[in-house]
Amino acid sequence: MSDPATIIALKLRAIEILAPVEKAVINLDTMEIKQILPHREQNLLLDSAVIYPDRIVGRLEVGLGRCVKFHFKKGLDIEELVIRGTELIDMAAQLLGVRGSRFQELMFKKQEIVLLSVGKAEFLRPVKANDLVEMGIPFSNIHVWQIERNKRYLIEGVRFEAKVSAELRAVIHDIKLMSTA
Repeated sequence: MSDPATIIALKLRAIEILAPVEKAVINLDTMEIKQILPHREQNLLLDSAVIYPDRIVGRLEVGLGRCVKFHFKKGLDIEELVIRGTELIDMAAQLLGVRGSRFQELMFKKQEIVLLSVGKAEFLRPVKANDLVEMGIPFSNIHVWQIERNKRYLIEGVRFEAKVSAELRAVIHDIKLMSTA
């Protein structure tokens, strides 16, 4: 992860790129997402993604293989299978990578995109086995900058929301991705 001063220095040398206008709803299945994020094939956390004119939403059916046992002590002493919070952070980063691929400047470049930093995450309620998670972010919360000298790109997502059945379960703040040179 990079420190805030480094990220500020990168932005000072950068030019913000205007987002592409999405005129229609675009549905992406797992195979299409794997083409966009080939390096994530073994750990892909998006079963599908829908690009709307104003936002992007990714979906994941939480399988038992993704879960760990967690011991809750709220009145009753129970154990449940839940997804790790880091998986929700990774899901948000993958969703940001899918959105970044829609920018003309990044579309035809063979640059790998790597996670640069994560701000903070708020986990409000657990996401359990067999839940359908919907992770979304409005386009107004996504910014892409071209770093002038070396033609690398910084992609930033400010606030992602993870929901199960429209109930907010987690909020992921300030994910930054950087394209490799």
